[in-house]
Amino acid sequence: MTPEEFHTVLTDLNTVILGDLHKLWNEYKELDEQTFRDVIISAYPDLISPHIELAGELAADWYNDAAPGLAYTATTATLPPVRQLHASAGWALADAVNADAAFTLLAGSAQRSVFNGARQTIVDNAETERGARWARHARPTACRFCQMLATREHVYGSKELALKHSTGPKRRPTVAPARHRDDRYHDHCRCIAVMVRPGEKYSPPAYVDQWTHDYEHAVKLGGGERNFTAVMKGYRLLDKQATTHIVARDVIRQPILTKPAPIHIPSAEERMGLRRLPQKEPMRDSINKANPNYSLPDAEAQGWLTNCQRVICAYELRRRGWDVEAGRLTGDGLPLDRIAALWRDADGKPAQYNMVTSFTDMQAQVQALPVGARGFVYGAWKYGSGAHVWNWEVVQDKDGTPLMRWIEAQIPTNTPSAYIQRLDWLGKWPVQWARLDNLEPDPDAFRAEKILRQHQEGAP
Repeated sequence: MTPEEFHTVLTDLNTVILGDLHKLWNEYKELDEQTFRDVIISAYPDLISPHIELAGELAADWYNDAAPGLAYTATTATLPPVRQLHASAGWALADAVNADAAFTLLAGSAQRSVFNGARQTIVDNAETERGARWARHARPTACRFCQMLATREHVYGSKELALKHSTGPKRRPTVAPARHRDDRYHDHCRCIAVMVRPGEKYSPPAYVDQWTHDYEHAVKLGGGERNFTAVMKGYRLLDKQATTHIVARDVIRQPILTKPAPIHIPSAEERMGLRRLPQKEPMRDSINKANPNYSLPDAEAQGWLTNCQRVICAYELRRRGWDVEAGRLTGDGLPLDRIAALWRDADGKPAQYNMVTSFTDMQAQVQALPVGARGFVYGAWKYGSGAHVWNWEVVQDKDGTPLMRWIEAQIPTNTPSAYIQRLDWLGKWPVQWARLDNLEPDPDAFRAEKILRQHQEGAP
């Protein structure tokens, strides 16, 4: 099994965890705040521990399968203490401004714990087996923090080496001070530890070469210092340059009169296998084509009228020039944290929600953004128990000023302005909006949640 395949296994496991966590949350959400908090904190260890244990077992099997001819047999890492899991749940529920934010924090903590179960199993066994080592493997869309660690810390044979310095003759010390390994993996971090069994060599993915080049560039932009603060400052300056093509390191060594050959770095959409539209389409076409199956005779039964969380993503991608359609609803809808996790910024953080208490309030916030900004709105209905998400976009008004426009692409014949009176603006679940045009889609999350039609079973 390749690191990419094992990463997919952990991602699938995390999807199951989020579903269990969501069921627990919904089961007790009508309790008063203090009782709800006590119940969630109490139940959290029993809910998450089996998943952490399973992640460790999967990692141990992967470790053993990597060298079946060797006598060493991997064992799973020790589960985190119950008091630690209680503390994680208590932190999530105490540090959030609202229920959705609390769930997002708790889901991030759960994901980290499960991935740590696998990571710790690999590291513990690599430190125990004589001659074995381990490496940090980051996905292509990793945040700058993870890129930095993946380039500075390639292969380790001990905890001390992992936390203090790297082993290769050309590798520099880590830019961050030594600390516990858990601190080197943030919430929602998808990095994994990869074993390097005795006698084997580790070859980083090809894209790590580009990260190494970016790191050296960031060091220069940050003033030449190799401490964490300076390097991250350099990364921010580097990202602001927004270069379309990045020159390979070996090309840089060519004579100055030689025109460097550009390297194309695939976008997240390209890694998802999406096709470009022949030409940019009008907004109305994007609205009509994001969910074309809504008008089928059995659309509701088939999940084409309850797939709004997928439609907002399809519309955003069509506005970017990609030929996509929304997938249908299969199972339960997505909670807000899982919608946010579909989109990431350069540091790997998910989409951020902004609460509003009226349409005027939202207008003021959104219309402060530049023309062309896009995102989605979440709102619960004033009557009944339903909720909905739909898109928004900042367009140019007749007088040239920014104007927020609500967009309904799930059922294009609906008039979204009618939602203003239907929304429960001051209810238990506040109306919230998030911006998407400045984020990138997460290919793994899109596949796991079956957001687009090509991700649906039996679809082309």
